[in-house]
Formats: sequence, structure tokens, C-alpha cells
Amino acid sequence: MKELVYKDRRSVWNWCRKMGVRIFCDIGSNRKYLNREEFEFAKCREIFKYINRKNKPEYIQSNIKFFSEYLEAKENKEKKQINYHKYVPSSEIEASYLSRLLS
Repeated sequence: MKELVYKDRRSVWNWCRKMGVRIFCDIGSNRKYLNREEFEFAKCREIFKYINRKNKPEYIQSNIKFFSEYLEAKENKEKKQINYHKYVPSSEIEASYLSRLLS
């Protein structure tokens, strides 16, 4: 709920249903959870649609590569094992995109 900036659970559930993110529930429990990668991709889905309409295919491929590296870095940050130097941009487009995200 914190990442989506919603105040109640119904709004989060409606957002997940609208974006196609499946909400799981343990058997015999009322606790709900979801797949983090699916959730992160759903948050960025509109951005990817915009990029697909406006940019070239090689730019799209670089974004997909960067997104996978971004998710990996985010997981490492949560584990307190940050390794910022692992991702090396392979083109000017990737370097400019990375600088915009990190600034």
C-alpha cells in the first residue's frame, strides 16, 4: 500500500485487479500477498506502453535489460547488499536513461 500511495486495502485490491496482478492468500489465513516482480512490472506497464509507441526497438530492448537489472538491484538493496557497479550501460541511450533514473 505504501508504494501505491493508497490509504485503504480496497483501493489496492482494485488497482491489482485492474492491472492484472494476482493476489494470493494462505489457506486458513486472512493474510494476503502478491508476487513482487509481477507488481513491479505492473507499476511500470504504462511507461513501457509509452516507450513502445514513441521509440525504436533497440531502445525498448535496452529498457527491458535495464528493468531486469533494476529489479535485481532493488532486491539487493532490500538485503543491504547494494552493488551499484554491476550494471554497465552498453549504449548511449542506456547511459542517458540510467542517469535520469539515478538523479
